[in-house]
Amino acid sequence: MVEQAPRVFISYSWDSEKQKADVLALANELRVNWGVDADIDQYVRAEPPYTPEQGWDLWMQEKLEWAEFVLIVCTESYKRRFEGKEETGEGMGVSWEGAIIRQQLYNTQLKSTKFIPVVFSPSDLAYIPLVLSSKDTYTLESNESYKQLCYRLRKQPILIKPAVREINLELPSEPPFFSPPSQEKPPVVDTVINRRVFFSFHYQRDIWRVNVVRNHAKVKSGYQEAGYWDCSLWESAKRTGEIALKRLINSGLQNTSVTVVLIGSETSERKWVKYEIEESHRRGNGMLGIYVHNVKNTNGTTDLKGRNPFDSFTVEQHSPYAYMSKTHVSMSQLFPTYDWVYNDGYNNFSKWVEDAARAAGR
Repeated sequence: MVEQAPRVFISYSWDSEKQKADVLALANELRVNWGVDADIDQYVRAEPPYTPEQGWDLWMQEKLEWAEFVLIVCTESYKRRFEGKEETGEGMGVSWEGAIIRQQLYNTQLKSTKFIPVVFSPSDLAYIPLVLSSKDTYTLESNESYKQLCYRLRKQPILIKPAVREINLELPSEPPFFSPPSQEKPPVVDTVINRRVFFSFHYQRDIWRVNVVRNHAKVKSGYQEAGYWDCSLWESAKRTGEIALKRLINSGLQNTSVTVVLIGSETSERKWVKYEIEESHRRGNGMLGIYVHNVKNTNGTTDLKGRNPFDSFTVEQHSPYAYMSKTHVSMSQLFPTYDWVYNDGYNNFSKWVEDAARAAGR
């Protein structure tokens, strides 16, 4: 007997063309890579007659009844429309779906696992509708969170709970009424911290120079590297869309304490390097930059010095004095940069990383 694919309907608002594209990419990925029968209105609008014969109101109602799971893509405008607070005539599709969903939740006294709130970005977690706030929410940019969601839709266990083994233990002997204090010295604990470092860089232009630093970090400094190094993984994620790329980056950043930006001639202009810097700062990673343009490539030549990528960002700082307002400072004032060749990165890399980690309290 052929297993039926899980039926999933995605409820979302047309906030922007990017939002529509992200939802379409999500539906396509669920269908192609996870075997989930995901459905959205864009599929109907893509084929003749380009509109449901029964009308959009009945189509939405039928899809909400048909689905085993409903993914609710939460944004500020979706929450407003879902809760019936939108201006008359705006966002009627979401308002209609929201009314049906709220009624189904009311009928089950909120005892339903059918409706699943999801967000593309952590910044949208503030816009979960009240009636869904007690439900598990999944962040689609996070590789681990997205994986958990897909396993839930597939109704598969994400781990196996082992059975409890029966064992017979001997009863411990009764201790003496008075126990003399131990004369043994406590063991010495090794306090060396094994840092996990994420490297951010421009792959196409700088990979040779990057590998000089990366291989040194593994061999001489003993740090664990994090991130993606297989170009085929990056290209595959690029074809899937921006959410897949963010998920790949976020997976690499997981459990890291320091982000090292390896600065070549064009690094500061790269979109995904900028994302990696923003995400590293949001996670509280220590950060530093290392100029690698003076490292010779396979032809024995160096490159032009690039702009400091930290110059592109300002962050808010709280004044230690209550009467002073918050100030904004450039990241380049907070995070140091070094030159791999002229600042002797080979011998100083460990100290740079440790200083960055401690400065961030990691």
